[in-house]
Amino acid sequence: MILIWQSACNTNNMTVSSSAGRRLSSELIARWHYIPQAFQGVTVLAVSSDDSERRAIENLFTHTKWDLHCTDSLADARRQMEQESSPVILCSYRLVDGSWSELMENLSDAPGAPKVIVTTRSLDAKRFEELLHDGAFDVLTRPFQARQVYSAISEAWRQWKAGCEQRLAPNAYAAHP
Repeated sequence: MILIWQSACNTNNMTVSSSAGRRLSSELIARWHYIPQAFQGVTVLAVSSDDSERRAIENLFTHTKWDLHCTDSLADARRQMEQESSPVILCSYRLVDGSWSELMENLSDAPGAPKVIVTTRSLDAKRFEELLHDGAFDVLTRPFQARQVYSAISEAWRQWKAGCEQRLAPNAYAAHP
């Protein structure tokens, strides 16, 4: 059983046993939600020049079976992408040697291109719209809320996978002129 922390809510007195045999109170269960099993094995590249941001992301990933690769610069991210593809990229708005938009320049609009989630300290509606218009899949603000991070990554991965499957699927219209 994989559980993720979320906001507290009240529940009745009930207990559930985890796969490890520990009894969990209903109050604790209500504060957690499950990572969908279908999303295990996701590979994510996190690009941030901020040590505390990278540590926060690493801490969130300890509760998942997702693979995380961290880099601290645009140059390192480019090298990592040459070595291994990552369907989802978490990238800081600003990096020591560039910005998230420079990373986007390396990515194509093809269905197999990674989905980029931008992280930032503050966000207003105008900036949010600009980031999405410029190609960001989603935007997360710090400090991170686990549920939002897991949800954004899961949805990005799901859409990336669907795009790849669509690209690989035989064209139903090709046989019918």
